Amino acid sequence: METPLEVTLSRLLEADTSIIQEATAELRIACKDRGIIPALCSILSSSSHAQVIRQLACVLLRRCVSRRWRKTPAEVQQRVKPIILESLQRETEIVTRNAVANLAADVARLHPADRPWLELLSLVRRWTESESDAEQELGLLLLSVLLQHAPSTMAPHAFDILRILAAAIGSAQHLAARYYATVALSALAAVAEPELNVLRDTVPKIIHVVRQLIIQDEATRACRAMEVFDEFIDLEISIIAPHLRELTAFCMELAGTSSLEDSVRMKAFSVVGCLARMKSKALVKHQLLDPILNVIFVLVTSPCAEGDCDDDEDEDDDDEIDTEGSTPRQLAIKVMEDLAMNLPPEKLFGHVMSPLSAALDSDDPWRRRGGLALVAALAEGCAGHIRLNFLPQFLKSICTSLCDENHFVQASGLYALGQFSQHLRPDISRYAEDVLPRLLGLLARIGANAELQPSPWLNKAYYALDNFVESLEGDRVLPFLPALVEHILGIHDHTRVAEIKELSLSALGSIAVAAGNNLQPYFPRIIECLQLHLCVPTRPDSTPAQLQLQALDTLGVVATALGDAFAPHAAGCCQLALRLLQCGDDPDLHRCTYGLFASVSGVMGQELAPYLPNLIPLMMLSLRSNEGIVTHFESDDETEAFALFEDSSDDGEEQQDEDLESEDEDVITGYSVSNAYLEEKEDTCNALGEIASKTGSAFLPYLEGSFEEVQKLTEHPHSDVRKASLLALAQFVCSLHKTCSQHIELALNNILERCLMAVLGTINRTVQTDTDRNVVMAALEGLNSILTECQAVVVAPPGRLQELARLVQLVLDGEVTCQSVPLEDADEDEEKAEYEAMVAEYAGDTIPLLAKAAGGTAFLPHFTALTPRLLSRMSPRCTIAERSFGVGVLAETVKVLGAPLGPLAQHLLAPFSTCTRDPDPEVRQNAVFGLGVLAEAAAEELSPHYAPILGLLSTVLSEEKHQKVIDNICGAVARMILSRTSSVPLEQVFPVLLRNLPLKEDLEENATVFRCIAHLYQGQHPQVLQHLGEMLAVLGHVLATNQLEEAVKDVVLSVVRDAVQRYPADFQRALASLPPETSNLLSLAAS
Repeated sequence: METPLEVTLSRLLEADTSIIQEATAELRIACKDRGIIPALCSILSSSSHAQVIRQLACVLLRRCVSRRWRKTPAEVQQRVKPIILESLQRETEIVTRNAVANLAADVARLHPADRPWLELLSLVRRWTESESDAEQELGLLLLSVLLQHAPSTMAPHAFDILRILAAAIGSAQHLAARYYATVALSALAAVAEPELNVLRDTVPKIIHVVRQLIIQDEATRACRAMEVFDEFIDLEISIIAPHLRELTAFCMELAGTSSLEDSVRMKAFSVVGCLARMKSKALVKHQLLDPILNVIFVLVTSPCAEGDCDDDEDEDDDDEIDTEGSTPRQLAIKVMEDLAMNLPPEKLFGHVMSPLSAALDSDDPWRRRGGLALVAALAEGCAGHIRLNFLPQFLKSICTSLCDENHFVQASGLYALGQFSQHLRPDISRYAEDVLPRLLGLLARIGANAELQPSPWLNKAYYALDNFVESLEGDRVLPFLPALVEHILGIHDHTRVAEIKELSLSALGSIAVAAGNNLQPYFPRIIECLQLHLCVPTRPDSTPAQLQLQALDTLGVVATALGDAFAPHAAGCCQLALRLLQCGDDPDLHRCTYGLFASVSGVMGQELAPYLPNLIPLMMLSLRSNEGIVTHFESDDETEAFALFEDSSDDGEEQQDEDLESEDEDVITGYSVSNAYLEEKEDTCNALGEIASKTGSAFLPYLEGSFEEVQKLTEHPHSDVRKASLLALAQFVCSLHKTCSQHIELALNNILERCLMAVLGTINRTVQTDTDRNVVMAALEGLNSILTECQAVVVAPPGRLQELARLVQLVLDGEVTCQSVPLEDADEDEEKAEYEAMVAEYAGDTIPLLAKAAGGTAFLPHFTALTPRLLSRMSPRCTIAERSFGVGVLAETVKVLGAPLGPLAQHLLAPFSTCTRDPDPEVRQNAVFGLGVLAEAAAEELSPHYAPILGLLSTVLSEEKHQKVIDNICGAVARMILSRTSSVPLEQVFPVLLRNLPLKEDLEENATVFRCIAHLYQGQHPQVLQHLGEMLAVLGHVLATNQLEEAVKDVVLSVVRDAVQRYPADFQRALASLPPETSNLLSLAAS
C-alpha cells in the first residue's frame, strides 16, 4: 500500500495544474517533518516504484541532505548510507543512477574531514578496479561525481585516482566508462597538479573518446569531455605539448565540419582559443597557424542565412570566449582576436595577409564581409603593426564598404571602422576627409528613412561614428562640425523611437569630446535637447529609462568639453543629480550621476564642496554594496523540485533560520555579479578619483574614508574594478600632494607619506602578482602619475628608489605573473605580441620619471642596471615596437639624467647612431632625438665626436622623407649648438637648419630650436646676421600659427623686437619677402 508521501509524489506528475498545486502544498508540509529523509530513502530503495518517482525522491533527498544532514541523528545517517549504496548498485535507469551518485557525493562532502565515508571510498576503489564492465562504469561515474562535488574527500588519494583514470580512458570497454573517466580527470586536474608521467599519453586517448561520442550523437557529452583540454592547457606541466599538432588538427576538423552540431564546433574553437592565449608561441613553432587560419577564413567568409548574419560581430570587449548564445562564426572571429592579441604581429600577418587581401578584393560580397570582420578582429592586438604598414590599405577597403550595396558588407565595414577608430588613434584621424563624408552620407540616407527602426546594423553605424569622431585630433573635426551636429540633432528631433534617440545622444557626446570648446555655438540647442530627458521621476524607486541615463552621460561629457563656459549650468546639474539619486537605488543611475558630478567638478573645483556631504556617503555605499551578487548552487539545475523548499511568508522563523544555516551546506559552484553593479563600482572609483583631484582641499574630510573603501577593491575579483580602484588611489595621492603644496599650514606631510606607502605597496603587489595585464598596466599608470606629480617625495624614504627600480627591472625581464611564459615556449625567439609588450612599455615610462624624481646622480646606478635591458630591445631582430620602445625610453631617460650621465655617454653613442639608419621612421625619430639629448647631456665627453655626429645627421637628412625625423634632426642640431657652440661649424650647419624650419609635425622641438636661434642672435654670431632675413621669415611664420607655447612665443618676440631696433633695414627687407598676412603679423609683433 502506498504511503501518503508516495501518493503526493505521484500527484506531482499529473497533467492537471490544480492537482499539481495541491500536491506541492502537501509536499511542502511533508518536507518540514524530521522523518522526511528516511521516508524518501524508502521510496528510493523500492524497485516497485516507477523510475520517475524514484528519481524525484532522489532529487528531494539530495536537497534534504544538503540542508539537514548535520542535524540528522547519527542512527538515521547510518541507516541512510547503506540504502544509498544499495540503490547505486541496483538502479538500472541512467538518469536515476546519476542522481543517486550525486546524492552519495553530497553525503561524502558533508562527512567530517577526519571521519570520511570509508564504505563509499572502498566501494569506489573496488568498482573502478573491477573486471566487470558494468561495475567499472558505475565506479567511474561515482568517482567523477565525487571529484566534482566532494574534491576534498578524494584529494588524499589523488595519485592513485590519477593512475586509475589514465588507465580507464584507454582500456575501459564501454564508451560511457571512458567518458566518466575523462570527466573525472578534468575535475581532478582542476583541483590537483597531475603527474606528467602518468598523463603523458592520455591526450590521444581522450581525442578518441570525444570522436566516439560524436559518432554516437552524444554532442553534450563530447563537449563536456573536451573541457579536460582546457584544464590541461592551463597546467604548468606540458601534457599538451607533445600532442599539440594532433589536438589542433582534431579541433579544426570538428570546427570546420558543418554537419556537426554547433555546440561541438564552438567547443572546438574554444579549445583553440585557449591554445592561442596560453600556447601561442608553440602554435608558431609547430607551424599550426595555417591549419587554424584556413578553417577560420572558410567559415567567416562563407554565406549564411539572413537571420544568422545581423549580429555576428560583437561590440563588447569581453576577452573570454563564451559559447552560450554564440555561433561557430562568432567563435572563429574570437579565435582570430586571440591570435592577434597573443602572437607577434609580424608572425601572424605573414600568414594572414594573402587570404585577407583576396577576401577584401573579392567580387563575392560574403568574402568581402568576412574579410572586413577579420580586419576588425586584428585591430586591437595588432594596432601598432597595422598603423605602420597597412592602415591606408585597410581603410580603403573599409571606406569602400560603406557604399557597398550589400547590407551585411556595410555592417561589417562599420564595425571595422569602429574598431580601427578605437584602437588606432591618433593616426586614423588623418583620414577624416576620406572617412567622414562617406560616413555622413550613409547616415544621411539613414535619416531619410521615416520608418527607421533599431537594428544591429544601425548600432554599428553609430558605433563607427562615435569612435571615429572621438578619435579626431586638434581641429580636424571643425570642417565637419556643423553637418555632424545638424544631422544628430535632426535624427533626435524627428524620431519617436527611444533607442534611436539614445544613439543620437551618445553621438552628441562623441562630438563634444572632439570639438571641445568649439561646441559653444551649438550649446543652447544641445542643452535644450538634453533637458527633455532629464526630468526627475514623480514616482520614487522607479527604474530610470536608458534614454535618461544616456542624457546624463552626454551632459557630463559636454560639461567637460566646454569647461568654464559650462559654469552657469554647473550648480543646476549638481542639484538635478542629487534629486535623481534620491529617486532609487538603480546602479546605472548611480553610475551616471556620479560621472556627472565628476565632470562638473572640473568646472566648479572647490565650489563643489557644498554638495559633497550628500554625495560622498552615497558613493561609499556603492563601493561597499554587495547588491547583484548571485550565489550558484550545484543543485540549481533541479529548480522545480527545490522550489518546494522555498517557504511562503507564513511559515515562520524556524524555517528561515534553517534556510540560513543550510547555505553553508549547499554545494556552491560559483558566484556571478550583475554587470550593472560591477560598472557602478568601477565608475564610482573613477568619479571619486576625479572629484578628489579637482576639488583639492575640499575633499580632505572624505579622503580617509574614500581611501579605505577604494583600497579594499584593489583585490576585487573583477579586473575592471581593480583597475579603477588603482587609478583612483593614485589620484587621491596626487590630490593630497597638491593640497600639501598649496596649504603648508595644514601639515599634511605625514598623512601623505602614509598614503604613499600604502598605495606604492599595493602597486608593487599588483604588478608582481596580478594575472591580468590590463590591471598591471593600470597599476604602472598609477605609479607614473604619482611620480609625475610628487617627484622627489616619492623616492625620499630610504630604500624606496631601489624598490621601484627593482619593480621596473622585473617587468622588463618578463618576471611578473601576467607575463609568465609556458616552459615549452621559453626558448622561443624573443618576439612578443603587441599586447604583451605593452606591460613593458608602461614600465619603461617609469624609468625617466624615476630619474627625474631621484636626480641624475642618485639614479645613475639604477640606470646602469636597466640600460642593458633597453639596449637588448634595440636589436634588429626585435619588432619595430620593441626597437622604438627601447630607443625612446633610453632617449627620454638620457634627457632627464643630464650631466651625471657623462661616463656612460660613449657607451650609448653607438646604439643611438646605429638606430638612426633603422628602416622604421619612428625608430629613426627616437634615435635622432636620443643623439641630440646625449650630445647635450655629455657635451664635454662627446665634443670630440660632434663632427661625426653632425655628419651622420647630415646623411640621414639627405635621405629622409618623414617629416618627424627631419624635425628631430633640427632639434638635435639645436641642442648641440646650445651645448657646445664652438664645436659646431655654424657656417655649414646654420643655413641647413634654417632651410628646414619651421617645424611641421614634431612641434615639441620648437622650444629647443627657437632657444637655439635666440642664443645665437644674442651672441651676435655672424651666421645669424648673414641670414637675418631667412631667420625673420621663419619667426614670422611661426608667430602666424598657434604652434608655440607661451614661453617659446616670448623668446621669439624678444628676438623680433630687438631685430627691428638693431637692424631696421634688414627687418624691412624681410617683411617685403613675406606674404602680406605674415608681414603684418611680424610688424605687429615688433611694435
